[in-house]
Amino acid sequence: MMPPPPMSAKDSIISAISLLVFSSLDLLDFFLCYLYRFLDAILEESPVACYCRREGGGRGRSFVEEESKTIRGRRSLFRVRSGFACVGEKRDGKEEKGCDARSPRWSDCGCEACLSWQEKGKEELHLVVMDAFGGRKEEYRIDSFGSSPKATYNSVESVVFIHGFLSSSSMWVETVFPNLSQVAKQSFRMIAVDLLGFGRSPKPTNCIYTLKDHLQMIEKSVLTPLQLNSYHIVAHSMGCVIALALAASSPDSIKSITLIAPPYFESSESEASHTALNKLAARRVWPPLLFGSAVMSWYEHIGRTVCFIFCRNHLIWEWIIKLVTRKSLAHDAQRDMRRGEIHGQVFGSSKRS
Repeated sequence: MMPPPPMSAKDSIISAISLLVFSSLDLLDFFLCYLYRFLDAILEESPVACYCRREGGGRGRSFVEEESKTIRGRRSLFRVRSGFACVGEKRDGKEEKGCDARSPRWSDCGCEACLSWQEKGKEELHLVVMDAFGGRKEEYRIDSFGSSPKATYNSVESVVFIHGFLSSSSMWVETVFPNLSQVAKQSFRMIAVDLLGFGRSPKPTNCIYTLKDHLQMIEKSVLTPLQLNSYHIVAHSMGCVIALALAASSPDSIKSITLIAPPYFESSESEASHTALNKLAARRVWPPLLFGSAVMSWYEHIGRTVCFIFCRNHLIWEWIIKLVTRKSLAHDAQRDMRRGEIHGQVFGSSKRS
């Protein structure tokens, strides 16, 4: 086996700076943990404990078995190497059932747009459907769907589009649907779904967004109400993982599956989560996009602070952007990012890597 090539001077400098910067961020996240713990106890009736304690503590058994090892196993100078957990208390050990719909927290935005998913008090995923009959586009939740359209669609094939990380159904609606051929528009019903925690779908507070959570919501909100006994799947990035799990759970229903940029890394089963985290969000300051991804993936409390500054005050930021650029946010994807519609996943990514 050949030894690895020596590091260049540039890489050595970046590595040294990265070590210094992320050590400082470790310390900052450590102190923010106690700050939010104090504020949550004052401002929330039933505070939700953070996940930055050592692996194995906290939630009920069913959650521990399903959650990623990176939820509590992320290394930190002040949590792992020092030998103590960031948060001292543990949950009472009772088994928690599903995702708690309580939202928003005091640090989340409570505007009408961000809480639109709570209008009818039902946890249903938001869908955008391009009708095969004339290419008509509709936006709705299934709870507003009548019984008559179900039979209408039996004569056409359905395609379920699943977006990736930092995205929503608007990715498909704005970039794919308008460019489909007339034959495709007339032959298929296109169903773009906002995953749990993204876009206009529910963003439950006390939820770790496991693969099982996503599958259950798709089954409940899409497959059962629309009676999809046979359908195609098109998925991008993180959505590919959900698509494969969906295909594995009901192989006889899947007519075809198309995966775009699927995340795949060779590793042992026990180290799969850590390998993916280290590849997708390496603790390096360069390039800038990797640095941003690392900060939001490794630091639960720093991520929550960013959410508090930008997402909770997105209306102010939108006004500033409009004032500076003289343009409003025309695209759904831009609005999703700035008003924090995907904050359930973006700023909780450290809990679900």
